[in-house]
Amino acid sequence: MLAFIDLPKHVRIVRIEPKGDGVERTILGRISKNNLELDHELESQLNLDERKEVEQIVAGYLDSDIARKKYYALNIPVILREVMEYFEDGAEGVEKTFILGAMMEAVRRMRKIERAGSG
Repeated sequence: MLAFIDLPKHVRIVRIEPKGDGVERTILGRISKNNLELDHELESQLNLDERKEVEQIVAGYLDSDIARKKYYALNIPVILREVMEYFEDGAEGVEKTFILGAMMEAVRRMRKIERAGSG
């Protein structure tokens, strides 16, 4: 049986096997959340069923990333309204600078994408 331990930058893969009255845990490797790809060393330690299980976990991470981005995209009107309310009513110097910078960068990137698409 495999266990998948979610850590901030990667997912650690551990094989758990019965041994005597307990279990033995063997760390097989990890998958970086940056690319969610199995390296050859990790692949070589997995049997066919384990590889399928790892591939399903990777697919789940990819699906959740897409779902999270879609959630934010579909909620952007509410998010922006609430951010602007905070900006107007209580944000202080550094917070205003942070918000303004993020919004300016977003607009810059949107314009760049639009120019590339219409040319």
